[in-house]
Amino acid sequence: MKLLAFVLSKCYNSAIARNSNLNIIFSFASMTTEVAQLQDWIAVGSLLDGISTSVKKWHPRYSFLAIDDAARKLMELTNPALLQDIKKETVRRPFFWEPQKRVNFWVHDIPKALGINSFVAKIYNYPNWRLPWSTRINPQLLKAMNNYRKEKAEKERESLENQNEQPEEKDTDYNVNDPQQYVKCISGAYSHAEELHGKVLAANGNPIPIDSAVQRSDPELCIVLYSLLTD
Repeated sequence: MKLLAFVLSKCYNSAIARNSNLNIIFSFASMTTEVAQLQDWIAVGSLLDGISTSVKKWHPRYSFLAIDDAARKLMELTNPALLQDIKKETVRRPFFWEPQKRVNFWVHDIPKALGINSFVAKIYNYPNWRLPWSTRINPQLLKAMNNYRKEKAEKERESLENQNEQPEEKDTDYNVNDPQQYVKCISGAYSHAEELHGKVLAANGNPIPIDSAVQRSDPELCIVLYSLLTD
């Protein structure tokens, strides 16, 4: 507890220092309630940013993108007129999502967005993909999704042959060097979670939910896509 208090105090002092210029700007006018509230929200953002920066020094291998995303949105606030929407907009960030909200995002929002050319272009233009993405995904999940694709393709082939039609030969495995294929793979895994049940296991051999497998292997992915979709 003493260590946590020390970190928080350091982060708070850092937040105050980083907002000194903003305090000077606001001091030229009378301090209204709205301006004071805006400063409070910005300070919360700076506090989150300071906590993230401090913890990264101790745990550089972990991802703090969810906290950084929420902090950035709060520190960017400049207009007191936005106060009425701050809570709603902040809570909408993935940092505050419950698991079911993530499921809905992957099952409904992402497939719809993949039909929009501008969103697909943003995926390909995003500079920080680490390819091949097979290094980022749970290997059992990737295997299960490739197998699911093979089984689906086989059923389609049999159906076409029964109609005396020639099926088209195509590669059923996901392209691990294509970021859009990564998004489709994860979205498909959420959409077909029931069919994949029991095929993705934890280290102890017990089945784990698709959301848990994705969050453990790449917790940044949902935040990146939400930002591409909304920012």
